[in-house]
Amino acid sequence: MGAQKGIQFIELRLYDDPKNPNSAYMLLAPATVLKNIFDSRTGYSLDRILAGVTGFCVCGTPSATAEKAVPLAGFALTVGARFTVKFTYASTVAGLTFNVDGTGAKPVYYRGVRLTQLVAGIVYEFIYTGANYEPVGSIPGYGY
Repeated sequence: MGAQKGIQFIELRLYDDPKNPNSAYMLLAPATVLKNIFDSRTGYSLDRILAGVTGFCVCGTPSATAEKAVPLAGFALTVGARFTVKFTYASTVAGLTFNVDGTGAKPVYYRGVRLTQLVAGIVYEFIYTGANYEPVGSIPGYGY
């Protein structure tokens, strides 16, 4: 089935288990139909979630502050939401948390351990797992 002229289609991958890429299934539908179904069934706005998935910001929270305020307008705190961030200041503080767009402080883990180090000037990507944030990929300075 070819795309119809003037109709935007969205491909949405859904995961039964966000940590298992083999648990995905895909849905392809006209954008307006998919958005209406998603919004009515979940109570979330698909537009808002998509804004959080593709967001980038700069965090200027001082090094010694454990709760990093991540100013990403329109971010929706949902499982699988991603964002990229560049930190102005390095961080080596214990108990690191992110508070993205005022959604509440959530802990940050890396390979099952609380993350304590963030390097200034590096762009990181994080994903929300439903309980905490985890980096996508490896973290400089952790040696593995």
